[in-house]
Amino acid sequence: MIINTIMELIDAISKEDHIRIRRRNHIISLGNKNSFDAFILHEGVIALHRIDDDVLMCYLNDPVILGLNIHLERELYYIKPCTDIKFETCPVEYALEKIEENNVWRTFALYQMLLIYKLMNNFCNFTSIPTKDIIINCLRLLQKENEVIRQRQTALDYTINRTGLSKSTIMSIFADLRKEGQLKLFKGMLINPTDFKDHL
Repeated sequence: MIINTIMELIDAISKEDHIRIRRRNHIISLGNKNSFDAFILHEGVIALHRIDDDVLMCYLNDPVILGLNIHLERELYYIKPCTDIKFETCPVEYALEKIEENNVWRTFALYQMLLIYKLMNNFCNFTSIPTKDIIINCLRLLQKENEVIRQRQTALDYTINRTGLSKSTIMSIFADLRKEGQLKLFKGMLINPTDFKDHL
C-alpha cells in the first residue's frame, strides 16, 4: 500500500532523463531563497540533517519524495546520501502541475499523511522524556534501520547523531544497559538486540 502510493506519485512526476547519480556524502539541498525543489529518491539510502545544528533527523530508503510541502521545507533540513544514490529534482511548481494533470491529489494526501506520521513519531521518541528513554528509543530505531546503516554506524555514533547528547552521558547509560543484559555490542555495533520492553 505505502510503496504503491509513493510509486504512483513518482510515476506522475518523474522524467527518466532527469535522473542523476550522486556519490555518498555529497550534500543535496532543496533549493535556495529564490526557488523550491522537490526531491525524488529512486535508489539508495539518505540521511536528513537539521540545518540549524546538523542533528540527524532520520534515515530514509528508496523510494522517497521530499520537498512537496510548500511551507519552507527546504529551510528545515539538508540531504546527505549514505550510499551512492539515483535521484532527481524538479521545481515544486512543476511537481504540483503533474499531480493536477494526472489527478493524483488523493495519493498525494495519503503520502503527506505518512510523512506527518513519521514526524510525529520522531517527536514522541525524543521530546520531554528521560535521557535513558531517549537513548533506548535510539537503539530501537537503530534496530529497524536499513542494513547499510546498521553495518556502518556504531550504536554510539548513531545515538550522538540522533540526539546531540554527550559521549559520556550515552556511554554511562550504555554501561547500565549492558549490566542489565539489555544491550549487546560487538566492536560498537548493536547485535542480538532486544526490544527493551522493560524500559518503555
